[in-house]
Amino acid sequence: MTKPALPKIHLVTPNYNGADYLEETILSVLQQGYENLHYTLVDGASQDGSRDILERYRGAVSEVIIEPDDGHADALNKSFATPHGDIMGWINSDDILLPGCLSIVGRIFATYPEVSWVTGLPTTCDLTSKLTYVGPTKNWSRLRFLAGDHLWIQQESTFWRRSLWEKAGGQLDTRFKVANDFELWSRFFRHADLHTVESMLGCFRVREGQRSDVDRARYMREVDTVLKRELDQLAPDFRETFCNLVPRSPRHLEAEALAELRTELSQADPPVITRRGLRWRAPLHSHSAREVRDQVNRLVSPTSSGWKGLVKRNWRFLASGASVLSVAGIVAFLAPSLSIWVALICGLGTAFSLIIAIALKTRRIIRTLLTAVAEIHVYNADSTYAQHIIDQELDELSARLTE
Repeated sequence: MTKPALPKIHLVTPNYNGADYLEETILSVLQQGYENLHYTLVDGASQDGSRDILERYRGAVSEVIIEPDDGHADALNKSFATPHGDIMGWINSDDILLPGCLSIVGRIFATYPEVSWVTGLPTTCDLTSKLTYVGPTKNWSRLRFLAGDHLWIQQESTFWRRSLWEKAGGQLDTRFKVANDFELWSRFFRHADLHTVESMLGCFRVREGQRSDVDRARYMREVDTVLKRELDQLAPDFRETFCNLVPRSPRHLEAEALAELRTELSQADPPVITRRGLRWRAPLHSHSAREVRDQVNRLVSPTSSGWKGLVKRNWRFLASGASVLSVAGIVAFLAPSLSIWVALICGLGTAFSLIIAIALKTRRIIRTLLTAVAEIHVYNADSTYAQHIIDQELDELSARLTE
């Protein structure tokens, strides 16, 4: 199966007086090693030494823009005005991309043409870039968004196709000063499902004095403004379909209310993109993680049970064994005096082949475990993420051990 070519990604880092973490943000992008990347740094004429950092990396990035702007959204609109890639996203100058992010994003959009935008596991880090939280897999849908389950779609982990950006108006709304990402998501939901990826992509740095903390009250006011607009403009057929779930005015569902509505809200959930599903390019038409795993198992081993499955998985070993036995039988028939030696050689050969087969399978299992340990070590993950990775790898091991 030929691997599809990875799409070009247009990534932007907007900055204003963010010199403290700007270089780390830039390095987190450059160290991705993603070749088909257009990376733009845009600065609103900072006064804190950011210019020196930007000039230092001018030759390593695609574009550097340093000029006054009218805020965060204006800086991004300026950067995205010229199309430089099929996939888009931005990473603020105090946040970071996690290792392998762009590769995973590129593979997803190359493998699933029906996917228009994706988001990863919600992830935060402290001032030293050590992970402090990795959230569980969370489903998103327009129904959830409007019903009150809309916090938080992590901007650092969200990427989309330029075609979706253009359908949704081709720009951020500069009237929203702090919730401009939320406003953009509301317009994206009008045109496409948001698919969650079971992987960490971007990381939000928690620190004192950041806009999301200082301007939280303003952010929530802007969120309510966006939700009211979307609810007022909602198509009658959508409201009729989900009349018992979609409110007339903005609301924010708490944990208890969400638990009560879980089954009803899940009816509109798009399928989650799993790492294993991406590896085997399993079709995205299932809403259940178990069904996705079943799809993958069918792709890996269409007849995974019974004698047919056993033969299909081990046909090379069985064919080589049958060949050896055939040759041995012919030799024993033509030279009866050598039959004992032939039998001994066949027995030793079969035992040696079996040892090699077991050794290869064991090697694959050990490599899988080492990969899980390496991920946990590299990301300094907390127990939540560690358990998430271990659960995924146990699924992998279970599949391999049943082969």
